Amino acid sequence: TLFVRNEGRWAVATDLEGLLHSALRMHEAARSFTKDPHESGGIVRISTLDLFAQRFSQVFVALCDRHPRIQLNITTESYFVNLEQEQIDIAIRLARPVRDSGTLKIRKIGDIHVNAFASPEYLNQRDGEARNPNFSDHRLLTMNTQFSHIDHEFPYADLDSEMLGIRGHPVASADSFQVLRQLCELGLGVAILPTRYAGESSALEIVHRDRPNVVTELWLVSRFDLRAGWQRDLAAMLQSDLSKWSH
Repeated sequence: TLFVRNEGRWAVATDLEGLLHSALRMHEAARSFTKDPHESGGIVRISTLDLFAQRFSQVFVALCDRHPRIQLNITTESYFVNLEQEQIDIAIRLARPVRDSGTLKIRKIGDIHVNAFASPEYLNQRDGEARNPNFSDHRLLTMNTQFSHIDHEFPYADLDSEMLGIRGHPVASADSFQVLRQLCELGLGVAILPTRYAGESSALEIVHRDRPNVVTELWLVSRFDLRAGWQRDLAAMLQSDLSKWSH
């Protein structure tokens, strides 16, 4: 018996006060598992392409404002990091893992529309010959996707420039959309870029406007269960932001 009656009031049995202190410690420990998710804190490591690190910067700011105890560590990689081996918590990538998916939580953020872009200066060369749909000597600027991705569904890597009516030969490749866009703007050649990203540049235009966009996908891959408040907020804000930008 932990409590006994003492002059009409309940009191802890004098020989069991040690158990009371143990019970209080157990109670406090249990509370740590049921605290408001908004109180969660710690370092969260996020890996993504430089384009999306920049694009989602406002989302990251809003997340930190809403969850001030979260500290973000954002790295930009062009390859698909192994989350467990490289101690990355969340990856935002243009591919969906198809292996080891049982140990990861995967959520689609949205669609990314892409098309072939070039500068007016490039397209107007040789009396505008490069604008002709039958032109077959384009200079191609390609994204470097030569890293291993056999364990992912990666539609962007499977894109063929001919799907967008572009035929030619590669002259440069990069592992950054930002670099590809800049090379495009300088008139070096044609690159397949996200339409909204390329559309932000007044120095670029779609090579063949009658060609529909090709749709690729953006995914959030996490070692977390995506149930804590900040995790749900991050996923929802990413999806909302992308829906305003992707087309």
